[in-house]
Amino acid sequence: MSRNTFVIVLLLLFNGAAWQLNAQTLVIRQSDGTLNTDLLSSIQKLSFADANLKVRFKSGTTDNYSLSLIQRVYFDNLTSVGEAIAVDDQRLKLYPNPVGAELHLENIPVGTTILNVYRMDGKMVMQSGVSGNSATLQTGNLPGGMYIIRADDENVKFIKL
Repeated sequence: MSRNTFVIVLLLLFNGAAWQLNAQTLVIRQSDGTLNTDLLSSIQKLSFADANLKVRFKSGTTDNYSLSLIQRVYFDNLTSVGEAIAVDDQRLKLYPNPVGAELHLENIPVGTTILNVYRMDGKMVMQSGVSGNSATLQTGNLPGGMYIIRADDENVKFIKL
């Protein structure tokens, strides 16, 4: 997708149809894996200038994101299965997301011995034993789609390309 098309789509979504999205947060994923989330109710204006996405908040502050470093921008309504939006060093983390051939997990809950991966229809498609607080899963054989990984009572969704 060209940068101009990206800009036009984002503007149309935010300015013309944000109320229809029933969204609560704006999520900006950067190419280094950084995930920035902001409540829509705290945002005053989105604009593009000098090859940057500028997010101006009602508080008067502004965040700038280089368009060349943005991987994905989307709206989230916080109805995912157990995925924490706020950064929390104790929560189960996975990267990269979307995933290709390998999925890396960190902060696996203490006592977890098995990781289960489920399709969105609830069918378990992968199971892997773990013995520490980090692991790498080989996901190359999974078909593209959205999945949920479960470690004890923590769930995180991920996308397989």
